[in-house]
Amino acid sequence: MGRQLDAVNRAVSLYTNALAALERREFDSRILEQLENPPPQLADFSAAFHRFASQILNKRRQHDEMASAAIIQQSFLPKTSNLASNESVIELQAEMRPAREVGGDFFDFFMLDADHLAFAIGDICGKGMAASLFMAVVVTVLRTAAHGEKNVASIISRANSLLCRDNASSMFATVFYGVLNLRSGLLEYCNCGHNAPLLFLSSGEIRSFPATGLPLALYADRSPAMASVTLNPSDTLVLFTDGVTEAMNLSKEEFGEAAFIETLAGSRDRPGAEIISRIFSTVDSFAQGTEQTDDITCIAIRRRPSI
Repeated sequence: MGRQLDAVNRAVSLYTNALAALERREFDSRILEQLENPPPQLADFSAAFHRFASQILNKRRQHDEMASAAIIQQSFLPKTSNLASNESVIELQAEMRPAREVGGDFFDFFMLDADHLAFAIGDICGKGMAASLFMAVVVTVLRTAAHGEKNVASIISRANSLLCRDNASSMFATVFYGVLNLRSGLLEYCNCGHNAPLLFLSSGEIRSFPATGLPLALYADRSPAMASVTLNPSDTLVLFTDGVTEAMNLSKEEFGEAAFIETLAGSRDRPGAEIISRIFSTVDSFAQGTEQTDDITCIAIRRRPSI
């Protein structure tokens, strides 16, 4: 009897130490080997503990992998400090908030040369890891095409052709891609099935840029058309993904484009960072604590007035 009690006490001590290790995130799967062949009195408990510990380890491993993927995804998003040398002529702010650890939305911007700013916003079909991976591919392909082609139409045509190649997963992306001449204000763009950006003119007028073609990676021989518009000093362009307008509240009502325009109208003259902050806070207030089900991404671009 004494030996049995001693065996039980040793086993309980091991389980106690194992639980403490789990709590401290210091648990090593080799600890489970020490818990093999438990006393008969603890057989059921031991089996349950093994299942419990294995599930925790698997979930933590998945969480760590997703956290790493989130870091990688964030590394693909540019920093506004990259435009510091042009801050006297252009103001740009952007933010992306995924619904999960990683998402399928993206934004990008970079200088093609001293006078031309390229920028993009996109939404990958689907969510999670697969969408995140395809997002990285789309961003890379767009950047590569931008430095290898001469105009917006040829850039998008090249990017679409590359994305359609070996696309066994049949994923696709809505994308708005534009190139802004910082001197003249001429914006040439392709809207590949994306939500129409809104241009708030200094005069008070609002314009939108509807789709000029289909999303990328669907059909290699059907590239979108190019269009153009001029951004005058103090004009503000706001780009967004459908996570904004399709955000839902507890009553299953969508935020909608009308509420979005009203939100922007109240802050159109504010700095870009404040515009985006107001969009996110207004959407959050509308959602009333409802879980975010889609990625939310916004870009605000304004030509600064001449001094």
